[in-house]
Amino acid sequence: MEFDIRELWTAGGILLGFQLTAFHFRLSRELKFRDEGDITWLPWADLFSLISMLIMALCIFLLPILGIGLHIAANAFGVSLILFVGYPFALAGHYELFTKRDKDSRKGGHCPFQEKVVLAVTVFILFFYEAAYFLN
Repeated sequence: MEFDIRELWTAGGILLGFQLTAFHFRLSRELKFRDEGDITWLPWADLFSLISMLIMALCIFLLPILGIGLHIAANAFGVSLILFVGYPFALAGHYELFTKRDKDSRKGGHCPFQEKVVLAVTVFILFFYEAAYFLN
């Protein structure tokens, strides 16, 4: 399928805007907790989102400007999209929302089991996406 880089930039810009908005919300939330004296950190879900934004900025916007192939940008968009789709599920796993629990029963620590499962599934999907890309 042939497409123009402008189409990829439009889709990438929209996706990057959504990611930046979600990250701003998460960062504001964590900063509020820090100001209240709580321990703060970025869950792995947010780190996946940051990686997705970095891939988007470098591979979709910067590399094509430098004259590097459109096929790399298209592949990078797919990777960013997979990470973007996995993000809300990983975040729900971080807060252990896939099962009913009491308010004080959270024992998962920094990266609960549910989040680990979603992140592993996301990496598994990325592996097969990249394998299909390189086999073509």
